[in-house]
Amino acid sequence: MIISIVTYALLIGLILAGGKFAGIKGFNKDFVSLNKTKALRGLAALGVILHHVSQQGAFRETKTLSFFADIGIYFVAIFFFCSGYGLVKSYLTKKDYLHGFIKNRIVKTLAVPFWVNSILYALFFFFVIGAEYPLSKWICGITGITLINEYAWFPIVLSILYLAFYAVYRNCRSFAKGNAIIALVIVLLASFFWLGGHFAWWNGPSNWYLDDALWEQKKWWMDLKLLWFSGEWWVNTCVAFLMGILFGQNEEKVILWFKKFYWAKLLLAFAVFAGCLWLQSYGMNHFGYWSELSGNGPGIGEKAITWIMQQPSIIMFIVVLFMFMMKFNTENPVTRFFGNISLETYLMNYMAVLLFWPLIYNGRSEEVISGCGNLNLVLFEIGVVFGSVLLGLVYRLICKQAKKLIK
Repeated sequence: MIISIVTYALLIGLILAGGKFAGIKGFNKDFVSLNKTKALRGLAALGVILHHVSQQGAFRETKTLSFFADIGIYFVAIFFFCSGYGLVKSYLTKKDYLHGFIKNRIVKTLAVPFWVNSILYALFFFFVIGAEYPLSKWICGITGITLINEYAWFPIVLSILYLAFYAVYRNCRSFAKGNAIIALVIVLLASFFWLGGHFAWWNGPSNWYLDDALWEQKKWWMDLKLLWFSGEWWVNTCVAFLMGILFGQNEEKVILWFKKFYWAKLLLAFAVFAGCLWLQSYGMNHFGYWSELSGNGPGIGEKAITWIMQQPSIIMFIVVLFMFMMKFNTENPVTRFFGNISLETYLMNYMAVLLFWPLIYNGRSEEVISGCGNLNLVLFEIGVVFGSVLLGLVYRLICKQAKKLIK
């Protein structure tokens, strides 16, 4: 309990440090400026790290950092929103912004870091972990055909959304049509998960994965978190990308609308958000993303319904966050620092988790060690946070050199 309290207190202090409250009647004018959104991404990056820490067995068993256990989607939604907003603002304000877009925004910003990350993880698994994978798994992991870093799905999805944005706005001058196409792309991406599920359920007899013996005999690529779109986390927050685009296109009108009867609209937004959270919970409990484990086949329909019922909560979270930032936002050296290396810390976070794994688990299993106490949890949390930062900084330097090879 004390670990959670201290962590929450430090985070609240971080948010308040450099915080700017506009007053009861005033509004912050620069709450979506580059520096403010970068600070917001920094807080989101730290939130994702703590989310991954809280999901570990030892933390769940003791309910340590339980606040972060199930809210990772909202931190990821912030990244998607800021990405969509940043793209459309650059498109609207920079001449010939789409010229060189694929090389500068997709290849250099996302693809190169993804492949460098895959190579680093391959080296880590081979030399540090001592993993003995089949040659095909090493090749697929390094090339990105399958994931060797299970957290590396984000740059893949973002690359697809960036490519869709480029294709749409390079050929379509109508925002309405362009936004409709982006929305369709997001639904299509979600359908990849609905159909594919969490693993290769389709490569075998009906419900084969519920048989322990058959599960042990499956091919390596049929496992969890390896294939593209094999998890709801790939698709459940992409709608925030579209939210960022829509806001960027209508920023002045939206801000003016929210300023009128602000406090009444804020209360209404919180009420609607609460209702959306209930709807999301109902979908999770009555349908669920892991419907293939019910014994009734892949459960494609259940996944689709759950996704549909979750989308309003993502949308309303963005609305509430946006309205809150109109009155209060924060920017300080720590949030700016995390904002500058948000992608790097995120992609190296899994390596940090594995490095400090022995503090709470037996060997490489997920069996919590006997006598795992508060000291173990504290050391693990601190190690993962600072380890993600240090590894992220090294990784950033390597990516910088790799990008120089692309002219």
